[in-house]
Amino acid sequence: MVSGQWMLSILRRQLFINTCTFLMMVVVVFQVSAPYSRTDCLAVRIEDSHFDIG
Repeated sequence: MVSGQWMLSILRRQLFINTCTFLMMVVVVFQVSAPYSRTDCLAVRIEDSHFDIG
């Protein structure tokens, strides 16, 4: 019985750590990708206007 409870506590802790790690990665990806996606849109617009002018 003790080993079963021990395994459950380890699994719960591992699940909690995995969930926290996943959430942190999602937040970091959004934080990092947001400025890049904005600059990519601006770069595309600038290139489009260059082609229109040229």
